[in-house]
Amino acid sequence: MNQPALNNLDAAIWHTIDINAAIDQNNLDSRPVLTTAFPVFDGERVLSQGTFTLYDFRALGDGTYAHNSGFFYASGGFGAALTLGAAAGRMAGNSRRKREAQAAAIPRWTPIDTGYLHVTTHRACFQTSTNFFTWDYGSMTTVQLVGCTQMQFTGSTDDGRQICWIVDSVWAALLFTIWARRCHVQHPQFVSRVWIPQGWYERARASSYGLPRGSS
Repeated sequence: MNQPALNNLDAAIWHTIDINAAIDQNNLDSRPVLTTAFPVFDGERVLSQGTFTLYDFRALGDGTYAHNSGFFYASGGFGAALTLGAAAGRMAGNSRRKREAQAAAIPRWTPIDTGYLHVTTHRACFQTSTNFFTWDYGSMTTVQLVGCTQMQFTGSTDDGRQICWIVDSVWAALLFTIWARRCHVQHPQFVSRVWIPQGWYERARASSYGLPRGSS
């Protein structure tokens, strides 16, 4: 009987466990060499590549809206009905715009960029259709996993702006574990290995992958 393949997330977790084990064994050379369109530092190793979506916690508006106070008047009996109808339409339009403006003023996680994420031993590299930017692990102030594919982090940009972003990618767990190894080995999510999804070991055993090194 053919063994099933792992889905994209489970396959990324398989490689995340294997990469961490290779680092523990000082044997990253056993991993495939990944090339990039950008130069890497001496001693830097690209560990994974995959798509990402970046989210920022922000409001889409400031609560203001265009209030229609225009006046319309038509004479006669039929005109009176038109006048009342126009007034009702203005009121309904203003009410709708007000609700939309109030909703837009509530901060929410909003997608701000998409592209290709390269996780390396030194940094996270974000390559989009129009931009390329990196975050070295030491510049990430706080980091936590907030979902199976989501890592939230805070930090300061080069111009001093404070950010709080979520990276959504199947490689979120790898990004988190490499950051933790370099900056916070006692992070409770790293120590407890909660970045391995429930039921993953059973799915991996039943798959064509089997279990990677470092699974015990």
